[in-house]
Amino acid sequence: MATSKILTLHEKLKEKGILFEKGFEALEFSELEKRYGIAFPPDLREFLSYGMPISPNFPNWKTGEYLKGRRRITIAEIMAWPADGMCFDIEHSNFWMPEWVRNPLTWRTLFSWLAGW
Repeated sequence: MATSKILTLHEKLKEKGILFEKGFEALEFSELEKRYGIAFPPDLREFLSYGMPISPNFPNWKTGEYLKGRRRITIAEIMAWPADGMCFDIEHSNFWMPEWVRNPLTWRTLFSWLAGW
């Protein structure tokens, strides 16, 4: 994403009352990527290098928390949502893709694998 677009986006968010802290530097990105086992996409990396939103409904990568309404959720919890959702659908909604193995050894084994994925 072009730098001018990112700066424009920051300005528009500020106009809406979104607060920002100082952005991340390369070493901080590396530490976060190692901590969470992720790689920031280039556009998000650039966005967060100019400033990190700290208002509610934005993940605060420095504290590791996300404030949704009055509820505090950790970023690690948010990152578990896709696997948790799959596990729920497999267990309660009989969701199973034909391409997957036919019979997992046990549901517990499958859920453990998904949780670590």
